[in-house]
Amino acid sequence: MFLRCGITTIALLGALMSFRRDIAPDATGTRSAHAASVRSVSRGSIRLMVEPDSGSRFEVRAIDKAQSRVFLSVYILTDHSIVRALERAASQGVLVCVMLEPHPLGMGMQPQQISSQLRSAGIFVRWSPRRFRLNHAKYIVLDDRLALISTANFSRSGFHTDRDFVVFDRNGDDVHELSGLFRWDWDRLRPQLPDRRLLVAPVNAREVLERMIRSARRRVDLYGEELRDTRIEDLLLRAVHRHGRLRFLLPTSAQLDARGRRLVACGCIRELGSPYIHAKYLSVDGRDVYVGSENFSQASLDENREVGLLVTPAAAVPAARAFEKDWRRATKPPA
Repeated sequence: MFLRCGITTIALLGALMSFRRDIAPDATGTRSAHAASVRSVSRGSIRLMVEPDSGSRFEVRAIDKAQSRVFLSVYILTDHSIVRALERAASQGVLVCVMLEPHPLGMGMQPQQISSQLRSAGIFVRWSPRRFRLNHAKYIVLDDRLALISTANFSRSGFHTDRDFVVFDRNGDDVHELSGLFRWDWDRLRPQLPDRRLLVAPVNAREVLERMIRSARRRVDLYGEELRDTRIEDLLLRAVHRHGRLRFLLPTSAQLDARGRRLVACGCIRELGSPYIHAKYLSVDGRDVYVGSENFSQASLDENREVGLLVTPAAAVPAARAFEKDWRRATKPPA
């Protein structure tokens, strides 16, 4: 059980945050089938940080400024500075709720250990819902005023060695929707999210990403840690046949199937050893940009909990610059 004090989860969050009144959507709301209805956020509400250039100091600073509540959902939590910031917040009376993946790859008993450490500091911890293969999302909601949506795990590698992005989002609709998603998952309820800008797997992420690729007319740029989805691969191959301008950056460890090898043969895939490519990013025709935790894989899009965001090209300029730099340094995978 999550709470040893005997207070139910809904009572805790309901009393402190007006749980249902704040986040329950209109029961008549429906989700559009058109990606165009998922609008990009304005640059003024967005700041995109490039890792490993920025480190975790901005995330720590944001947590330290929290006044009432911190919601954090993450696949891996090992960064000591972030853990200490969460503990400081709890010690100052801020409600801190952390949702962890219990079985991240290669981490052994670390999730159980960090869970115990957080609980001993007065932080409420829950494992992610079992209906997901993995909770691979990486985000923080602070005071329902600021959301941090990350491609990076909250780990040393995420902030110090890997190519990753962290979006600081003050758009009220995005923050409200992500706060609602956290509360729905916390209480093991099915989310009913409005049709805005968040890409959530396994809800709307596949639909939006596929529609973005299908709409490409001039160029497609992607960062990914893996490429393991036949539908995405087929759409990328069709995009190459339409306009020939597709660039996909992968880490040297990525394993490609026959479709992926066809993209290599077209000169569309390059790999980079350092920094390790962990970012998930899609830019289409310089007009639609996605950043988030969703990998371009079947498991990520159909089985995991993942969270991403559509941003404007202006807001994504730091990511686009990093891409150009990394593409020049990357090499074609061996045949």
